[in-house]
Amino acid sequence: MKKTAIACGLLAAFAIVSCQVQEQEFAVEEGLTLCRFTVGAEPTKTTMDEHSSVPFISWTTGDKVSVFDAALANRPFEALEDGASTTLEGSMTPFEGEGTYYAVYPYSEDNSLEGTVVTMQLPDKRSVSAAGLAPGTNLSAAKGDGNGMTFYNLCGLLRITVPEDVTTLAKVKISSSGNPLSGKVKVDFSGEVPSVSEVVDGSNSVELTGSFPAGNYYIPVLPGSYPLTVELTLSDGRMSLTESGKLISVERSHVKPIGTVKGGKFEVCYDVEILLSDDAKVTGWETSNVVFSGKLPAGTLSRESVRSVEEKVIYDLVDGSSFTVTESSEKQTFTIPATAIKARHLLVRQGDDLAAALEAAQAGDDIYVGEGTFTGNFTMKEGVNVTGSYDASFTEVPVYEPLKATEGLTTVLDGNAAGRVVTQGADFTTPTTWKNLVIRNGKVTTSGENGGGVWVRKNGILDGCELRDNTLAAAASDCGGGVCAASGSLVTRCYIHSNRSSGKGGGFFANDAKGCFCLVEGNTAVKQGGGVALYGGAQATRGIVYNCIVKGNTARDGGGIYCERWCFVYNCLVTGNMATTNVSGIMAGGATANNNFGCNIVNCTVVNNTDSNTSQYAAGVLIGNTGLIMNSVIAGNTSNNAATPQIWLGNKWTFVIYNAYPEGGLTKGNAAATQNSRIHDSVSFTDGMLDTVFRPVAGSALVNAGVLTADQAAIDGSVPNWTDLDLAGGRRQVGAIDLGCYELQ
Repeated sequence: MKKTAIACGLLAAFAIVSCQVQEQEFAVEEGLTLCRFTVGAEPTKTTMDEHSSVPFISWTTGDKVSVFDAALANRPFEALEDGASTTLEGSMTPFEGEGTYYAVYPYSEDNSLEGTVVTMQLPDKRSVSAAGLAPGTNLSAAKGDGNGMTFYNLCGLLRITVPEDVTTLAKVKISSSGNPLSGKVKVDFSGEVPSVSEVVDGSNSVELTGSFPAGNYYIPVLPGSYPLTVELTLSDGRMSLTESGKLISVERSHVKPIGTVKGGKFEVCYDVEILLSDDAKVTGWETSNVVFSGKLPAGTLSRESVRSVEEKVIYDLVDGSSFTVTESSEKQTFTIPATAIKARHLLVRQGDDLAAALEAAQAGDDIYVGEGTFTGNFTMKEGVNVTGSYDASFTEVPVYEPLKATEGLTTVLDGNAAGRVVTQGADFTTPTTWKNLVIRNGKVTTSGENGGGVWVRKNGILDGCELRDNTLAAAASDCGGGVCAASGSLVTRCYIHSNRSSGKGGGFFANDAKGCFCLVEGNTAVKQGGGVALYGGAQATRGIVYNCIVKGNTARDGGGIYCERWCFVYNCLVTGNMATTNVSGIMAGGATANNNFGCNIVNCTVVNNTDSNTSQYAAGVLIGNTGLIMNSVIAGNTSNNAATPQIWLGNKWTFVIYNAYPEGGLTKGNAAATQNSRIHDSVSFTDGMLDTVFRPVAGSALVNAGVLTADQAAIDGSVPNWTDLDLAGGRRQVGAIDLGCYELQ
């Protein structure tokens, strides 16, 4: 049998939920053609009388629609999929040439067409739905010629709220002494938008019965103005009657909140408007002073926060802020002064100008950014925190932990290969955080500039971000393909991958700065530090990285990590990195140079890194000058030169204590290193001591073989105890400290 596919787009003013009908096979009658209407996925926001979640089209498999065909017959069409878009399928007599199809939701065999008018029923008695809208009550209509079809809602919605402490409500009856609320109606299709033209057999009431869990309930009624009476019936038979005493206007495709059930009584709401004083609002980001316009019950209402009517800003109010609404037929207006504002949160959505929000924000403000891509070059503003990846209502945000998972971020800042993406132009006095952002496609080509994706300085904090595909393509002396962290800054919980530096630090460069709880992977540096490059200008500050995984990075020297002067590497896993010349794991200063003044490597696991050259120094760890290697596992690192050791020590003082490395895996580079280094209490590493994810195996010599932090003071007082957690987030010390970055729990 020939199938005719008729494409149409569906656009509705609102539909909170559609009816639930079991899916069934269509029986194609003799002489009819099986047809499909493709329903477009384009939800439309509703004009709301107050700011709450915005309803949207949602079809459910089995929803039925009446379609009137070329024979003017009422044919049932059924939704085949759930979601905002669906396909309606049914059998009918299609037009051979031009013709207009008329359609209404929901389907009923009693629906009829005469000329351009369809007669259908809006029932006056409905059952409670857990979704808040009774099935088959939100009438809508559409017409089309086969090339397009747009559905429009015919009703408005009354909304009542049932709080959690109301558990015995059994029925809600809403009555009008004026125009009918429901009944048999005629829908006229002669205009551009179908509308109810006549009520044939109207009812002045609607009833909703059943069990009412806490939540909002939506009651479709015919558009009009009504003096309403609300009658509540409880499960024990008791009744409560409330008259509003004023007209309620209900518009098509609008939601009208009319009250809240309290203690078995219906609470009447009154017109209220809440405004901001001019000095309270965010000038330049919003134009209206209105933060609320709608219905509220009488009494004193405490408010913790308000949201601007333009959905641009959330204002947190000082404790105890309240408004007293009285029983009045007139609109009541309240003004919030600047002294009542505790905090302001600017809301940025896809299509908004993030740079404009930054310009408008003042110190102490927060910027919340929703899902979307924002292209440009952005400058941090002191005291203005930026948090991305908020949900559509700006109430929830993910906790991004790349050491556990690398998904969940939905806000993208894209540099479009036209400069650095995020820049902190000066040192800050106030700590300022940019958080939960994907920062990508930065490209810096100017010599003397650092940080291809981000440059943070003192009191700048990068938290929970993904930095990828950023490039520093300037001089060989420049640093930080993904991020350059200058003195006093912090990079934490970031996934730094697929970045490139023409100099040092393919992923991350820290100059007297800290990086922690990060995953640094797949980055490239032309010179040193494929994953991380550290520089410590002073012993008191140091370049520091701890509780990080550094893997799969590439550089000429120091494939995983490169250190200069005072540096600290703690609780890190360094694996799978490659050096094209020297030291694939951790390289501290040159092999014979004196530019490393104290690199401390504590509780690290440096394994399975590869030198692609025939390095004569170390495949795993090299310290060119003074330093400390303690509580670490260094094994399985390889070079094209089979004689290359795991560890190489250069000049002056180096302590190598309480470590695990293969027998003969350490070389002293010269007489000074031989005379001054202190090497003792090491474990001879053998295969089987680590499991497949580099954790110590129970019963192996790695367990409880480390030295306590308190014992380090006599060796190097600068070794801090920053964290009590191992790399997996477990306790760092169970008994004595284990060797490596993981503790056997």
